[in-house]
Amino acid sequence: MLALEELLEAGFWARHRVLSAAAVDWQRHQLVKVIGPDFGLGDRDLRAELTALLNKPLPDPSPAHRRLREVIAHARSGYLSRWATAVAKPGEHRPQPERLARLVTAHLLDLGYDATHLATWIGSLSRRRASTEEILEQAIALGSAAPREFAVLAALESAPELGQAQKHGSNNVVIPPAACAPPEVFSTG
Repeated sequence: MLALEELLEAGFWARHRVLSAAAVDWQRHQLVKVIGPDFGLGDRDLRAELTALLNKPLPDPSPAHRRLREVIAHARSGYLSRWATAVAKPGEHRPQPERLARLVTAHLLDLGYDATHLATWIGSLSRRRASTEEILEQAIALGSAAPREFAVLAALESAPELGQAQKHGSNNVVIPPAACAPPEVFSTG
């Protein structure tokens, strides 16, 4: 999903002459090679349409570029649920386990989950011997969870000058004036 969104963004930058059309074409050709049978994107017809879109230039703006944006919006909504539906199919119609694991994990990483968190999460499911269906149910829950805010404290080896820190900081950054003062020197003798 993220790679498709990056392709859309690359089209924007090509229009503004930050990227060359050749660079965008290279990215598009690379996507065609790796996209494969991604059941999360949608049904066979939608995946075929996506492949057809990726096999031709996608200048921004253009009808093809707008259609790619629509396909991506559709695919993002319900991506993991479609994988769960694909896993419920019988025998040879089920997705390959490695492909399922790679694409579901990539999707969760694209949503912003940390790799260590996901490793811990899947490790706990593995210890419980969770079925593929249970794992996907849990992945769907992760994928639909509301974003959370975290307070972070960062220890700095040296502090920037107060004026520079405030100039480049945000409203969420607090640098106490004492942190910007030079350290006191103590004499032992």
